[in-house]
Amino acid sequence: MFLSGIVKNILFKERNTKKKESVVIKIILLITFFVFLSFGFYHLTKFVTADEHYWIYERVPQYWKAIKEHNLKKTLINDKPGVTVALISGIGLFFEKNPETHQVEIDANLTKYDIDRSPNIYFAYRFPVLLFSGFFLFLIFWIISKNTNQWIALWSIIFMALSPVLLGISQIINPDSMLWLFSIAAVFFYCVFLKKQKLWYAFFAAIFTGLAILSKYTANILFPFYIFLSILYYIIEFKDISRIVAGKYFKINILGFLAVVAGAIFTIIFFLPAIFVKPVYLYRLTIGFSDTKILWFLVLASLLFLVFDTFVLKNLLLIEIKKFFTKYYIFFKLPTILILALILVLIIGRNFFLNWQLFEVIPFDIKNLSSIEKLNYFPNFLEKMLLELNTFVFSVTPIVLFLSLYIWIKCVIKKSVRFEFYIISFAFLFLYMRSHLLRQVF
Repeated sequence: MFLSGIVKNILFKERNTKKKESVVIKIILLITFFVFLSFGFYHLTKFVTADEHYWIYERVPQYWKAIKEHNLKKTLINDKPGVTVALISGIGLFFEKNPETHQVEIDANLTKYDIDRSPNIYFAYRFPVLLFSGFFLFLIFWIISKNTNQWIALWSIIFMALSPVLLGISQIINPDSMLWLFSIAAVFFYCVFLKKQKLWYAFFAAIFTGLAILSKYTANILFPFYIFLSILYYIIEFKDISRIVAGKYFKINILGFLAVVAGAIFTIIFFLPAIFVKPVYLYRLTIGFSDTKILWFLVLASLLFLVFDTFVLKNLLLIEIKKFFTKYYIFFKLPTILILALILVLIIGRNFFLNWQLFEVIPFDIKNLSSIEKLNYFPNFLEKMLLELNTFVFSVTPIVLFLSLYIWIKCVIKKSVRFEFYIISFAFLFLYMRSHLLRQVF
C-alpha cells in the first residue's frame, strides 16, 4: 500500500508537470501568433509589389465572377494557377466589390489611381492572406508535434513566424504566399501517415497537396518525394527486417500514396471547375508542364518498383536495400556532408573572395542566359549550387542557420541522433528541389 501510494504520487506529479508545460507552450504559441500578426499588420497597406495588381484587379474577381455566373472555364485565372490566392484573398470582394475602379484613367504611358482608396483596397485583399497564414500556423504546430514533440513544434512555429521572408510573403497577394503553407502541411501529414500508418492522415496530405498544386504547379515535386520518404522511413526507423513487417508496411503505403494522388486530383478538380469544361487543364497543371514530366516519370517508375517488389517478390529487394544501407549508413550522411561543405565554401567565399563575380548573379538569372551574358560570366555547376544555397543561407536569421548547422554536424558525427529521419529528409529535400540543375550538366 505504501509503495502504491508513492507510485501514484509520482504519476500525479508527472501529469501536473506535463499539464503546466502544455499550458506554457500554448501561451507562447498564442503570443507568437499575435506577434506574427502585429509585424504583418504594421505596414500592410504602405507598399506596392510587382504583379499584385493582376491578382487584385483581374484574377481574383474573375474567379469569383466565373463561379457566380457558372462560367466554369473562366475559373482558370492563371497558369500557376493561383486558385488558392483567389479563395483566400477573394474575401476582400465583400469589402471592395469593384477593385478595378481603383484605376481612374489609363492611357498609353500612364495609369492613374484613386490614391484615397489604395489603403482600403490593399487591406481588403492582403489582410485575409495574413490572417489565414497566422491561423494556419496552429495547424502546422499540431502536425509537427505529431511527428516530433510540442517543444520542437513550438520552436518551429516561432522561427517560421519570425522569419522575414515568410512574414513578408504572407503580406502579399501571390501564389507563393499559399504554396509554403500547404506544402509544409502536406509533407508533415504524409510523415505522420508513415509513422501512424493511418489512412486518414494520408487523406489530409492529399487535400493539402492538391491545394499546394492549386497554388503553384511546382508542388508536383511532392509526389516522387512521398515515395522516397516511404522507403527512407522504412530504412531508418524499422528494426525488424522480416518480410511480414515489410509487406504490411509497404502495402498500406502504396494504398496511402494512391489515395494521396487521387485525393489531390479530386481537390484540384473541385476548386478548379474549368477542368470539367476542358479536362486538358488537369494534364497541363500536372504532367503537362515540361518541368514536371520527369517528376511523373519518377513517380510511375518508383511506384511500379514498389508494387512489383511488394506483391511479386514479397519485398525481397527492399529488404536487401535496407540491409545494405544499414551496413553502409555513411551514404545517408553524404547529402548532409555535401550541404555543410557547400555552406562552408559559401561563407568563406562571401567573406574572403569579395571579387568573386558569382555573387553578382541573381539566382533567377541562371535560367536567363541574356541576363548573365551582360555580366560576361557563366557559373559552372558547383557555382550554380552555391548560388542556389546562397538564398537559403543569407535569408534565414543567424540563430536558425547556426542551429541547423549544429544539428547537421551532430547528425554527421554521431551514428544515430534523435529525429534523424527528419534531418536526413530535409537534406535530401533541399538537394532534390535543386535537382533541376542536374539537367544543365548533361
